[in-house]
Amino acid sequence: MKKLLNRKLDNLLFFYELYLNGIDEENYLEWALLFNIRTKIEEEIRKNRNISNAYMRKLSTLDNELKEKASFYSTKVLCSRLRKMTFPKPPKKYWWYYLDKKEQESREIKSEASLHEREPSCNYA
Repeated sequence: MKKLLNRKLDNLLFFYELYLNGIDEENYLEWALLFNIRTKIEEEIRKNRNISNAYMRKLSTLDNELKEKASFYSTKVLCSRLRKMTFPKPPKKYWWYYLDKKEQESREIKSEASLHEREPSCNYA
């Protein structure tokens, strides 16, 4: 039984390392497979507490690598997905959206100037 357990853990650790090294950061299916294998390993550890230190060291190094990749790729994937997204243009009644940058700046300057003209002066000398 112990040999069977060792072989099962060997296979799980092999696939865990294999998927971890060749993971495509944008493929959610590969991430799901990786986390599924990790939960299977956790189940095997809970079933049998007689696990050698070599397995646990290997598992901890792979877990640290997984944490690093997950934290790096989560921000990278989110930013790349946001860049790929296209947002619909607003309807024509929102005319300011379609103005050029120079036109927008000139309109802002004019509106600021008109606001300053309207403000009452508070010079009571």
